Amino acid sequence: IFYTGTYFENEKYQKAVDMLLEINKKWGLEVIDLWNDIQMRAIPEQDYKKYMKDSVHPTDCGYKEWWGPKFVDCLEKVFT
Repeated sequence: IFYTGTYFENEKYQKAVDMLLEINKKWGLEVIDLWNDIQMRAIPEQDYKKYMKDSVHPTDCGYKEWWGPKFVDCLEKVFT
């Protein structure tokens, strides 16, 4: 199981996400795609500041309240 970070403007990371999704198509890997998730992109700026230390790293609260529920949803589907 792989996951992407949430969206931030970065062409190199965009290319890495695109490559991961191509690998997913070929090999059927499970990918938690936070990058392209519309709900994850729609977060208000004040919440983004609460949940992210910087554009790449979530805070503890960010993992618990924002990224974590997406991980749990995916893992429940894979392992049930």
